Amino acid sequence: MPTAPTRPRDRLIGVVLVTALTLAAWLPSVDFHLLNWDDKHHVWDNDALVDDSAPLEDRWLGRNIGYALPLTLLSWRIDRARFGPQAGERVEPAMGQGYHTTQVMLIVAFGLALLALGLATVGGTMSALSVAGLVVLHPVAAEPLAWITGRKDLLAALFVVLATLSLWRGLRGGWPSWRWLLAAFGCASLAVASKPSAVGLAPFFVWALWLGRTVALDKPAVRRVVAGGMAGLALVCAASVAVGMAWHAELGGVEEVEQGPLGVLRRAWWALGFHVRMLGAPGWLRAKYVVAPPEGFAPLEDLLALAALVATSALALHPRTRRRPAGWGAALAITLWLPVSNLVPLRRFVADSYLLAPGVGLALIVVDGLGAALRHRGLRGALSVAVLALLFVRQAPQRDTWRDSTALWTHVIAHEPRSPEVCRMAGHAVAFDGDPARAVQVYEGCAERFGPALFANNLAITSLMAGDVASARRWLAWLAGDEAAAVGVPASIRAKAAARLARLPR
Repeated sequence: MPTAPTRPRDRLIGVVLVTALTLAAWLPSVDFHLLNWDDKHHVWDNDALVDDSAPLEDRWLGRNIGYALPLTLLSWRIDRARFGPQAGERVEPAMGQGYHTTQVMLIVAFGLALLALGLATVGGTMSALSVAGLVVLHPVAAEPLAWITGRKDLLAALFVVLATLSLWRGLRGGWPSWRWLLAAFGCASLAVASKPSAVGLAPFFVWALWLGRTVALDKPAVRRVVAGGMAGLALVCAASVAVGMAWHAELGGVEEVEQGPLGVLRRAWWALGFHVRMLGAPGWLRAKYVVAPPEGFAPLEDLLALAALVATSALALHPRTRRRPAGWGAALAITLWLPVSNLVPLRRFVADSYLLAPGVGLALIVVDGLGAALRHRGLRGALSVAVLALLFVRQAPQRDTWRDSTALWTHVIAHEPRSPEVCRMAGHAVAFDGDPARAVQVYEGCAERFGPALFANNLAITSLMAGDVASARRWLAWLAGDEAAAVGVPASIRAKAAARLARLPR
């Protein structure tokens, strides 16, 4: 469906508004810290980012992370060279401020790319602004946008938008179509190089070239670009998946599901409903590695999954909608969610960040559907402003949970109070943020609730950090004693505790 051209003044207004909204929402995150949740493994303890002698597969193919993300690794390498820490340098949480400055610039670019996609598809400055705002201001975007490790999702989503925009333009004529299509395949490859979950663009391109096109691909130059581009994209996707599966298997990230293939499908179905629920309940942060599907029927998640699958499939396949922005959005949402659906049973399979790229498709559905349902522009604009204002208000507290490690785990533990691992991470967070005495108190509370086995070593270390040698000696003695052996503390940990105890001053 062609859209009316937008006047240059209106486009400029859109750019100014999206930039202002994006900065108002995310500029406070410039002061955020490095976190003790994956930032250590991905960035500040990943010496492959600063050690040029590290193996190629670590430096660029992410073997130590678990999947290939060379473009994201490049961005982290540049930031680490500028902001630290260098190899062997002491890590300070405040070093994250430089990384977050880069992150905010990427968020602004992401918002402007969404605006351009909205102008090309749904048309109109207010509608395009709504497409950008629904994605950038939604609280589930806080994880990929306000978390340094989430940059892989942000970069992938940015190139997903640029690839979709180029493909839309290329299949509607204008500037030589083959150039738009070449740009689409290039941006799709960059999205996959940012995070392998963007491989969902390959089936989306197949769908768009088959069902979503509005012009015939009858020119020889266009056909050559499409054939070569699809072959190249398929090769990039296949290589990314193969490398990711190999690294995940090496690191133990793929688990065997006892129920077999049906169990895998059941987990994927529940994950779909869970993610839809997260979209409908903004601000609901969950620790992704402690979430697990229930054993039996989950009415809410199962019904939400069914509704989402039926609605998006109908929009993507029906002849009256598949060439509209809503149809493109539905196909985009389906294909980009499938790689994170847990059809490959990963240990971590639900997260807010998984929704950023599929959320682009959902925004197109919502805005195009609203335009079809409400013909009155004033009413439509008022409703859009009200929704964006609500999202902006809900986004701020969700964003601030990523300010530092203590804020993050304080929030998470409110949702997962029965998890000893979350309790332990809360203690790690306080220690990492520089308050070992307070960390001792957190660990002691955890030990009272869950028993000392999981926390005794942390209590010994943080007691020493706080200058309390007597408490450290007491916990090391407990670890080295018979009581620790009786509750299943491994012999290696007990031996290390005994050696540390012998070295402590009396």
